[in-house]
Amino acid sequence: KKFSKVLIDIYQNIRPELNIMDAVIGMEGEGPTSGDAKKVGLIIASRNSVALDIAAAKIIGFNPKNIFPIKEAIKRKLYPNYKFNVIGMQKLPLIKFKAPPETKRKGVQGMLNRMFKEKPIICNTHLCIKCGRCAKHCPGQAITLKPFPTIDRTKCIRCFCCIEICPQDAMSLQKK
Repeated sequence: KKFSKVLIDIYQNIRPELNIMDAVIGMEGEGPTSGDAKKVGLIIASRNSVALDIAAAKIIGFNPKNIFPIKEAIKRKLYPNYKFNVIGMQKLPLIKFKAPPETKRKGVQGMLNRMFKEKPIICNTHLCIKCGRCAKHCPGQAITLKPFPTIDRTKCIRCFCCIEICPQDAMSLQKK
């Protein structure tokens, strides 16, 4: 949810003329590090990024109202309704995706599962070159170098940018 707010903050401040989504290959399940690649075969574009996300959600069989960034954008009145015209959508087959675990689990049981099953992000100091890219690109400002990356779990929004940006693959989810 926190990462969704960061995304919408960015969108509110940087309004691109055209939003393009590379949906040639998508990631289903627990992406970006443990998900499964799935062929979608599309490039999607829109002048409105919220409309783009709504269309993409529908294409993969998700209810847009259950996707946190879309809910946050609607809450901020960045896209007041779900009605828009998608050229060619009627011809597209539904491409069913598995939902990530966070969207499947609800209520107290879901909260307990997430609290006890989420794997923390760790730094392998044998691989780390202390370049600081993980700290520089962390949207939650949760990483400091002491001298290796240390993650403040109270600030971490689990966006996994640190894992994706690390040139040495030193950042990873802790294996249990």
